Amino acid sequence: HKERETDIHFITSSSDGIISAYSLTNHHIIQQLQLYDNISINICHLSSIKNGLLIAGDHKGNIIIWNYIENTYITNKFSSSSIISATTSPYDSQCMAIGYQNGEIIIIKHIKESIHVKIHFASHKHMIQSLIWSPFIIDNKELLASISKDKTIQLWNINEERHDKTI
Repeated sequence: HKERETDIHFITSSSDGIISAYSLTNHHIIQQLQLYDNISINICHLSSIKNGLLIAGDHKGNIIIWNYIENTYITNKFSSSSIISATTSPYDSQCMAIGYQNGEIIIIKHIKESIHVKIHFASHKHMIQSLIWSPFIIDNKELLASISKDKTIQLWNINEERHDKTI
């Protein structure tokens, strides 16, 4: 299947504030981004539906959205709490979820050169350890699960912008 081979990319981030995109097929760095000194990137997530788009978060609450193919990025900050988890929607390449150390979750939309908060959830008592989108839309619900250090899993209905269930 040589005519169907595609390049596989992966990303890394480090405490020196550098985010790198690598080509697994060609064994080289595609692009690197270093925004500023004294930054510690906590989380990086590569979009599953938009090639070259990733979201990263740092210990000061800064959100970085970088398209490493076009080498363009935007940043914003909506909380001073450390970003612990981040993920992109499998349904909408402009929609992303951010989980903070203080238990807050925001759903953001990025359009061209701006980032806007679409939804703000404040239900967990402790840090958000993981955010996971449902791989399927069930009963017209786009669901996001949040797992917290408070030992709960919360399900969020993104379409209706509300809490759905606690497990």
